[in-house]
Amino acid sequence: MQKVTKAIISAAGYGTRFLPATKNVPKEMLPLIDTPIIHYVVKECIDSGIKDIIIVTREGNNAIEDYFDRHYEIEEFLKKNNKEERMKKFYEVFEKANISYIRQSKSLPYGNASPLLAAKPFLNKDEAFAYLYADDVSDISPATKELIEKFNEKKDASCILGVQLKTRETISKHGAVKIKDNTQDELDFMVEKPHPDKTPSLLASCGRYVFTYEVFNHLNINKLGKDNELWTTDGIQELAKTSKVYIHEIKGKVLTTGDPLNMIKTTLHFALKDPELSKTVKEFLKTIGE
Repeated sequence: MQKVTKAIISAAGYGTRFLPATKNVPKEMLPLIDTPIIHYVVKECIDSGIKDIIIVTREGNNAIEDYFDRHYEIEEFLKKNNKEERMKKFYEVFEKANISYIRQSKSLPYGNASPLLAAKPFLNKDEAFAYLYADDVSDISPATKELIEKFNEKKDASCILGVQLKTRETISKHGAVKIKDNTQDELDFMVEKPHPDKTPSLLASCGRYVFTYEVFNHLNINKLGKDNELWTTDGIQELAKTSKVYIHEIKGKVLTTGDPLNMIKTTLHFALKDPELSKTVKEFLKTIGE
C-alpha cells in the first residue's frame, strides 16, 4: 500500500481579488487575525502525519519561505522583554516537517492543476500524496487526515476527493460532483462551476485531495478547460474514467479565504472561537447598523 507522507500545497496564484494588498505580499500570507493563512494549511498537513511538504509558489516574493524560517532578532527581542509566548503559535509548525519550495514555471498554463505539474519531478511514481489549495483552511479536524484514512481503507483508490455540502446559491463557485448510481462514494463525473439549475448535486470539492501518481496521466497542458485554464477537476474527471475515484464528505469544516467576502467570514469564524476575542467581537457585531 502506498503510504501518504508527502503533500503539495498550491500557493502560486496572483491573488488578484485582493489587489493592491497582494501586489507585494502573497495572498497566502494575509492574516486570519494574527496568523497567515499558509500557517493553517501547513499545520493541517503536520496534524495529518505528513512529513514532507512541497509549497509551490510564484516568482517575485520570498515571504512564504521567510515565514517558515527563524528570525533571530525578533526572538532575541522577545526574550529580553519576556514576551516569548507571542511566538508560541509559530513553533507549532517550525521544523515539524521538511518544507521545500518550488517556483511554478511561466511555461505552465494558468489553472489550479499547474502546481501539481510543477511538483511532479519531486514525486516518486510509487507514492501517493496529498494536494491542498492554500486559500482553504481546515477547522475542527484536519481534513487531509480524513482523506488519508479513507485512502488507506480503499485499496484500489487512485484519488480521494474531499467534498462539502454547498447551497444552490454558492455551488456555481465550486466543482460539483455526481456519485455513481448504486454506489455510496464512487465518483461518476464532476462539473466545474456549474449553473445552479444544472448542477449534478450540491456536493462540491473543497481544495483537499489525495492522489496516486496516476493523476499525471490525465493532466494535459495542451488540452485546457474552462476559461482556458488547467483544472484539477478535469484531471480527476479523466482519471475516473479508468480508475477508482472516491468521494469523502469532510466531517470538519474547510473554510475558504479566496475572495474578500469569504476572507471576512473566515476571519470572523476564527475570531468568534478565540476566547480572548469572542465576547468583544460579538458585542461589536451587535452595534453594526445601529
